[in-house]
Amino acid sequence: LAIQTADDIDKLDELGKALDQHDIILVELKATMGGVLHQWLETRDFAAYAKEIGAQLTFMLMAVDDADAMTQMVNVVDRYEFQPLYVIFRNRGVRTSLLYEGSEVRRKLLAWKSPEIQIEKLPTALHNQMVVNGHTLTTAIESKDYHPLERSNMRRLLRSIYAEFEKAQGVLLP
Repeated sequence: LAIQTADDIDKLDELGKALDQHDIILVELKATMGGVLHQWLETRDFAAYAKEIGAQLTFMLMAVDDADAMTQMVNVVDRYEFQPLYVIFRNRGVRTSLLYEGSEVRRKLLAWKSPEIQIEKLPTALHNQMVVNGHTLTTAIESKDYHPLERSNMRRLLRSIYAEFEKAQGVLLP
């Protein structure tokens, strides 16, 4: 479910029906929509409903060196505690998130055995070319729009992403 504006939040009402038909549902939202999502989850008491039907609620959190992002992460962890599972994404190509690194929220997440996945950053020029071409990493690897060395580096990056996701396999696909 793609949630881009506050008007889209009603799409979340489809979650209950979707849980009857699908094993995994991904809710993707714009960064600024986190508060709206959590308001919806609370007004519907969705965490309790998920537990009642045996569904697992998992949050994917971005650990970035940004005060607003850290505040959102702290709010999510404080609001739901350990009931949902968490996966933390870190960008290996950006300096260490000093706000996250020594934080109480990180200590909690690590105590709950939340996996931290480190994703390497693509070179900016290559990333921009992929955006202009409308390519994902997997489609770019097959495209002749890129130099063979770039495609080789993309394959290496894709292998490293798969290896990182293996760390969270039990959380992402229980």
